[in-house]
Amino acid sequence: MLFAVNVTAVLPATPSNIGIFQAACVAVLAAYGVGYAEALAFGIILQSVEIATAVVMGAPALVKEGLSWREVRLRAMHSSPVELAPAASFGRSEARELA
Repeated sequence: MLFAVNVTAVLPATPSNIGIFQAACVAVLAAYGVGYAEALAFGIILQSVEIATAVVMGAPALVKEGLSWREVRLRAMHSSPVELAPAASFGRSEARELA
């Protein structure tokens, strides 16, 4: 189970890998004869426990380091800047040619 979940985390397709994580759990547990509903429920609970553990263990670590959630968020936003291209403005004649 751990291997399958970690393999799916290599290329996260969705935020927090929601859905992909549960699909990995269902695939592994189906090989052992566990039903779809039980495997899906297990995947949801397992991911909830993992997220809760990260928050419960991470919050005191942030406080001990003297960081606030706001500072962590700002550091994350500034570490990978996003540049957007300017929006293209078309004249009416150019828009007709594209249509």
